[in-house]
Amino acid sequence: MNFLGGEWLMNAGKLIIFTAFGLFLSFYITEVDLFTDIRSLDTSWNFMMSYFYWKNFQYGSDVIFNFGQLGYLYSLIYFPDNYISKIVLKLIIDIFLIFGLLISFKISTFKWLLCFSILILFLNIVRDVERFLPVFGFIYNEIHRQPGDRKARSVSFIMLALMAIASMAKSSALLLSVPVVLIITLYNIQRRDYRPYYLIAFLCLNIGLLIATGQAPEHWVPFLLSYLDITRAYQADMGLPAPLSYQIAWGIGAALVLSSVPLARRQGWYLGVLLLGALMIAYKASFVRNGPLIDAAALSLAFLAAAQLWTTESRFFGWGHRATLAGVCIGATFFASQSLVPIWPDGTAFGRIAQDMVTNVRFFIDSAYRDGLQARLQREFTEHLAAMRADMPFKTLTGPVDAFPIDLGTAYALGLPLAPRPAFQAYFATSRLMTERNAAFLASDRAAVSILYRPSFAIDGRYPALEDPLSRRAFRRYYDLADRQGDWMLLTRRAVPRSENESCTSHATKLNADIAVPETAADQALWARVRVQSTGFGHLAGLGLVPPRMGMRVTLASGYTASFRFLQEAGSVGFFLSPMLAIPEADAAFLAGTIRAEDRVTAVRIEAPEGGFLPWFRPEVSVDFCRLSWQ
Repeated sequence: MNFLGGEWLMNAGKLIIFTAFGLFLSFYITEVDLFTDIRSLDTSWNFMMSYFYWKNFQYGSDVIFNFGQLGYLYSLIYFPDNYISKIVLKLIIDIFLIFGLLISFKISTFKWLLCFSILILFLNIVRDVERFLPVFGFIYNEIHRQPGDRKARSVSFIMLALMAIASMAKSSALLLSVPVVLIITLYNIQRRDYRPYYLIAFLCLNIGLLIATGQAPEHWVPFLLSYLDITRAYQADMGLPAPLSYQIAWGIGAALVLSSVPLARRQGWYLGVLLLGALMIAYKASFVRNGPLIDAAALSLAFLAAAQLWTTESRFFGWGHRATLAGVCIGATFFASQSLVPIWPDGTAFGRIAQDMVTNVRFFIDSAYRDGLQARLQREFTEHLAAMRADMPFKTLTGPVDAFPIDLGTAYALGLPLAPRPAFQAYFATSRLMTERNAAFLASDRAAVSILYRPSFAIDGRYPALEDPLSRRAFRRYYDLADRQGDWMLLTRRAVPRSENESCTSHATKLNADIAVPETAADQALWARVRVQSTGFGHLAGLGLVPPRMGMRVTLASGYTASFRFLQEAGSVGFFLSPMLAIPEADAAFLAGTIRAEDRVTAVRIEAPEGGFLPWFRPEVSVDFCRLSWQ
């Protein structure tokens, strides 16, 4: 039965039920009861997305992040200035998304409507997948659209608009959308439809969104370049371990989905390529970036498995094949939730879903409840800001303010103007482009007067100074350590920058070989540029896979040794090797202009990946040691 056909329209009862379900699901996935405490890592950067949008920061210049101008629409953090407008926009997007998917996936029976609804209910637990769904819908609607079907083409344009919105919200959606649009355009050319409607429309939609969000044309290219750079850097640098068993299980499920694609016709080959690409992006969104948190990859797999069951054009090798694919859908949904909000053993996920059903739906139909929720969120937000100000040990600061490495939420709570570095979270500023942009910003007259500096443990065991290394070097030139209270340090901008002197020597070594580190004076630091080259295989494999983890072993003057993760690109840019900035005391002494003897590094070794049987890296290592001093 066709969703848009006459049989559908004649069945008024069925139309009412499907419409009611669609509206209910749209209300449900539009989150309204948002978080109000912005002091943690994730809540801080989520909050800043709304702040950047509200203050009209220019992406690619003022901000470098893997979320774009519209990322705030998908944030679960309360921002008082755009709370209602954000919810209204998000609801409109969600209504088009739900009804567009119902049509694209050909949901025409109550059985499939129930299955679809169950999957949608888990979107409030696994948020990232929502930005992939317009692409999934666009793929299925176009692959199965008959030539000349204008109604189906109009649905494709709706999904294309949602793809553009998602692309301006997060870089992974753009990286999925662009090749899909290109492949669909080629597919339509093969069907003798030579007008590239979708390619032109997608380009125009994204340009329109850039204009609508206040992005000046001179920032568009830097935005796209930085969008791609941070995605590439994340893929290489986020070394969180993903259990091999999870990857194998997911790979088997993906293979089963692809095995249901009919290859007897050209249409099937295109669908197979598109699904393979979608699965690869989903894989990278979870296994590469988030390790054991397989939520996005698993729920994407569940949706695509279900879509293959819903469509009549799939190929199954008997009843067992279909049943196995249904099992993949159920199992993937279970593990998607289990990695974030457990289903088993206590059913926490079902409680969360039920709570969202009541809260989100009631918000749109009960004005008194809506007013009360708004008042509560504003009250809680104000109380959290007051508590953060009370906890701040520095009572008199001069704005504008920045925070390093991650505490911009705390800086906002102070009520002073903000001047964050473009790549504002140090843990992702590991590429040359990002750390150079940050250093240039710190050298400019736009930089903050005060910086809240609080060292934190480096993510995924990396050597701490590899995070935003050029910003750390700029701090020494342009700022003084004005105060320290516990782990908090206050840096204030100097009227005249320090002059910096550099003396370098070059060395050649190999992976897994110790190299002696030159001695430095008490007022000097040692900057290292460590260049490890990828092989041809490594360059090629790096386009789709995460590089294996390289190690870094340092020996201190006391004889103590410590092992860390080494980041290839950040290492080639350069970083403070000695002193080892791994604890607040070491950072405080360094920023004050002295080096503690116990933090001096006397030897370093770059270690090849353990168990690596593929030649990803060349064995030769080139090292520059530079003594730095400041006056």
